[in-house]
Amino acid sequence: MHSLTCFSMRQLFLITTMLCTFFLAGNATGIAATADGSSDSECVRCHEKMVNRANMKRYIHKPFREKKCTICHLVGKDPSQEETQQPAAKRSKQKTKESIRWISRHFDPSRVHWFLIPASQVDDTLFLQVAGDQHKATRIQIPLPPISKLPVLKDDHQGPHIENVSFIGLQRGVFLSAIIQWHTDRPAGGQVLYGIQSPDENKTPFDPILTTEHRMRLSPVLPGKKYQYTVVSIDVFGNVSKSGPHFFSTDKTYILPRTDSDETTGGKPRIQYSLSSVNGNYFLHVIADQPTFMTIGVRRNLHKNAVITTKDATGKEKTFRHPPMKSRAEVSMTVCKSCHASYWEGATHPVGVRPRNGMRIPKEYPVLADGRITCMSCHQFHGSNYEARVIRPSKKALCIGCHKNYD
Repeated sequence: MHSLTCFSMRQLFLITTMLCTFFLAGNATGIAATADGSSDSECVRCHEKMVNRANMKRYIHKPFREKKCTICHLVGKDPSQEETQQPAAKRSKQKTKESIRWISRHFDPSRVHWFLIPASQVDDTLFLQVAGDQHKATRIQIPLPPISKLPVLKDDHQGPHIENVSFIGLQRGVFLSAIIQWHTDRPAGGQVLYGIQSPDENKTPFDPILTTEHRMRLSPVLPGKKYQYTVVSIDVFGNVSKSGPHFFSTDKTYILPRTDSDETTGGKPRIQYSLSSVNGNYFLHVIADQPTFMTIGVRRNLHKNAVITTKDATGKEKTFRHPPMKSRAEVSMTVCKSCHASYWEGATHPVGVRPRNGMRIPKEYPVLADGRITCMSCHQFHGSNYEARVIRPSKKALCIGCHKNYD
């Protein structure tokens, strides 16, 4: 194991207002979906299913409706040039992109972290950003040896051993939620199936973050009911284990008190890491002496022109180089500002910032790999059934998703 000392960060930025989230990140009032007779572009041919799903929504982003995919997504394109009504003085220049592309972040503080990194996404260096409480984040470079030189983890073809499955309690918010936790003997992703008559009635999104200490929120659940549930864990080799059915009641006596934050106190964290190989990919294991947030990144220029392989109806493969794409941060913030700079001049929800310490961002609210909130944390990229293309049906529901104490 390699030992390092690093600093951590204070999670800042108390959220200032709820009103502004109804400003549309792509179109201030939204556009009702209509039949679009424009011809297909190369983008639409490869992404037809996604395009068709988005076009069924009530409110659609104007460039998407007009099939102007490239102005938001391709490097070198400026959407403000397409908006003739946008004053030239308010067009903002694209910022120079960071040289690191952050590919995975663990949103819950933990002493132990695992990351599975496809070998095709890295060269000879991996970047690890470590953050805790009371200290600034530190960025560490991890040299990567050839994957053939690393110890190989063997697949025993057995699913993870699941134990200590338990119902923790209920939490109130916009909806009533149940908290389930369990332990596995090896790092794995997790999911919960749950229902009143059968566990197969509902399921949580699969959480791919590798851990042995699993904690899952079931939402919504109905008050005064008895539920049954099954927990599912899948390890890095794809081996699956299930445990259940288990049972819990949503009687009000089980409601958990609200907590404002998780304790992540301590001095400068010390970490150790080790590398191994799993199916030809890098497997990083990191241990810290206190709970920390961790993010991994790779050099951005590795995927400027990704090689894409597609198959036609006959199964014949076709390989081509994809045009260089803008980063997630650019399409989630910079692109929005290039057409809607006026929103940044008034009251608006902060973007490009991380949530305050202890705040849990729901998984349905996308954030950047390093945890920063963007315009697209509250708005849908292409289309939504809700005005302003927000991700929840009302302003209150949207805000209380993160600000639990404001209901």
